[in-house]
Amino acid sequence: MSSIKTLFKRICRYLQIKSALRYARHFLVDGIYEVNERNIRKIKKNDKKNNSKTFNVHCTNKIIEPVECLYFIVNKYKLIFVTEKQSFFYIKKRKRYLLFKKRYSCFGNTLLYNHIDLEFFDKKKLVVGDTAIGIKYKNHEMFDEVVNLIVDIAQESKSVVRNIKINNKEYSVPFYVQHGDFKDSNIIWDGNNYKLIDLEEIGVYPILFDLFFYTFISKPYSFLDVIFSNHFVELVKNVWEKLDESISFREEYIFVDYTISIYLSYLLQMYKKEHTKEFFNYYLFWTSSNFLKDKRLTLTKLIIDSELYTDKLYLKKIKRTK
Repeated sequence: MSSIKTLFKRICRYLQIKSALRYARHFLVDGIYEVNERNIRKIKKNDKKNNSKTFNVHCTNKIIEPVECLYFIVNKYKLIFVTEKQSFFYIKKRKRYLLFKKRYSCFGNTLLYNHIDLEFFDKKKLVVGDTAIGIKYKNHEMFDEVVNLIVDIAQESKSVVRNIKINNKEYSVPFYVQHGDFKDSNIIWDGNNYKLIDLEEIGVYPILFDLFFYTFISKPYSFLDVIFSNHFVELVKNVWEKLDESISFREEYIFVDYTISIYLSYLLQMYKKEHTKEFFNYYLFWTSSNFLKDKRLTLTKLIIDSELYTDKLYLKKIKRTK
């Protein structure tokens, strides 16, 4: 069984590389290139050709300044080609490309984070954006700095109150423009400052969506310990009081529970098809680690129970795990 899975992965990777080669011709200067799992590099005259795949390039795209080396990433919706100074996004489906263009056009100027400005939208569905030259920190080395950054931006943003259903009840919640896919791989630091890349999910989201997305994905320590630490609770409380003066809770930590309930409700309602599988994996992890037995997560547990126990995909997942 493992050999079949290995073969399947190899075939998938072969098709991904083949797809990357097809679009790489838009970005490379004329010449002979070799390709491995993630890199496409021009072969110099004095270089010895190894056994890796080689191919010829004749670049006809006059809009882009061609390069001799590309690092590429392939995912479900796009190909990302990265050089030292630029990132090239080739959106695979025209519908998604138009959505990306519309989102950036609508919200790019109002996003308060420092972010890249896309140079142009190519008619052939190619999106080109300048990236800042700097460092992408891994292992959440900048976790505290990023959390403070998101909170500062939240307090400066102009919010609009919208209604959202939480446990089948309507609640008024502040919404404002946020990145939507806030994680370490999309933040570039140059030592003193930062810039965000990959603005595909930019839009109007409920209060502190970026914060909980980032904290949820990062989990530098125990997720529960982080979100209910005194420092984190105080940060969330300050944002709520800044954006909505009418709200008040007796217990300090309820600010966090209320906010994560909004985050989960919005995620499950708006991104059901795209994110449910991933979320179920988190849910199973939570339940197995007694995460949801904590009394501070009353609202969050109600959301998860009411949303997931009626979902067919979740019920199938439960049957498989039993």
